[in-house]
Amino acid sequence: GHAECIVSRDAYGHLREAPELMQHYDPTSVAAREMICHCIDEIIAVIRPARLFHLGGDEVWELGKSERLRCRVAEHGLGQIYLDHLTPILEHVKTHGLQPMLWHDMVMGAPSLLDRLDHGTVLVDWDYQTAEARTQAMRIWGWERDVVLTGQPNPLVTWAKYRDMAGPVFRQRFERFAVDAVTRQNGTFPAMYTTDALAAEKFPVVTASAARCWGDAVGVSNTAHHSANAWLSARKGAQVRGNIVTSWAVRHGHPLLDLPTLTAARHGAQSGAAYDWDKEMATFAQTRHGLQKPDFADIISKACQSLGVLRSCTHTGVPADVRAGRGAADAWLTRLDRDFDGREAACRRLHQLAADFSTAHDALVVCKGTAQANAEELSYWIEGVAHSLLVVEAVCALAEDRSADLEALLAERLPARKAATRALFAATYAPASVEEELALRYHALELLA
Repeated sequence: GHAECIVSRDAYGHLREAPELMQHYDPTSVAAREMICHCIDEIIAVIRPARLFHLGGDEVWELGKSERLRCRVAEHGLGQIYLDHLTPILEHVKTHGLQPMLWHDMVMGAPSLLDRLDHGTVLVDWDYQTAEARTQAMRIWGWERDVVLTGQPNPLVTWAKYRDMAGPVFRQRFERFAVDAVTRQNGTFPAMYTTDALAAEKFPVVTASAARCWGDAVGVSNTAHHSANAWLSARKGAQVRGNIVTSWAVRHGHPLLDLPTLTAARHGAQSGAAYDWDKEMATFAQTRHGLQKPDFADIISKACQSLGVLRSCTHTGVPADVRAGRGAADAWLTRLDRDFDGREAACRRLHQLAADFSTAHDALVVCKGTAQANAEELSYWIEGVAHSLLVVEAVCALAEDRSADLEALLAERLPARKAATRALFAATYAPASVEEELALRYHALELLA
């Protein structure tokens, strides 16, 4: 899975399952497996891992969609096709004296693989959504109709919908981990049930959370969510082989903004107490920056808010079919209306966001001025919130058809913000990376200027 950066290129088109399928390697291609093994050899030579090698292998949503493989899928099932492709690669990793790792989702999605996959393979149970010990909805991993009755891939279901969605194989293999007495009493599910399910199948399991992933604003990741997710994941990981904190953003906020989430993961692995966001952030402010700030959690909560406007207007710049001018503005306004159920509601929320970002920005400036340690790290928080504030104010002016205000805002503040980002990120990023960061943050706004 996620091979699009390679197979989407014309030079590697022969490695696709079909010309139109550009997200995964052809599972029947010997050339694809040989290239993957060659890449593995190169990575091992450079990184020199001591024990483990992660192969990925997640989210192969288009596997077996070609006409060429239709009969094979019907005869053997997608799980077997997936396994036939992976088995030689797993064996190749082991020739280096390393233990292979795979993301868990495709294996959970075709449970028969649990009987056929080498049990020396470490399964990495990634869950970037769960942030509470009990959840209102639970994901049924899978797509085959004996796992998910509707055939809908990996549905997120409530207790009320569970009986209509869970297939017989899911009930047989996984229900005892996903549903307990409390579920039947109040409709909530135990968090991260898949870890227990996979461990019961005698696989080594590692949990994985995220410090940055989908849904985050560009300037500041959603630390309020990621911190709780990492804490719970690490606590679960302490019961098995351990935990990984991932970061799914090559760009976005500076990596130093991940530190509160990484700290929460460490505490989760060590603590038996319930998660406490206010306490977690107050402790972080004191230990990392020498700040006595019991309200630090409130500051960060205001700073890290993320809504569709902060993603759709800045994430990759603009929709793919829009290149410049009013077309970009129209595309954003359409998404804004959809996300907020109307322009009036959108503008109310944008004004509230602007007020929260402004408050957080000013509070972080004060924190930087009074910090006893690592004060410069707070500059990245300040920069990220300033970016979010600029975006929200620009979109608000656009939504309210205040063209003069929008023009003045972008003329006066956009160049200054871009210069500030350049100067700050140049301290830790390579020149080319700084330019990529600037393009991600400001290209969309420049189309409006």
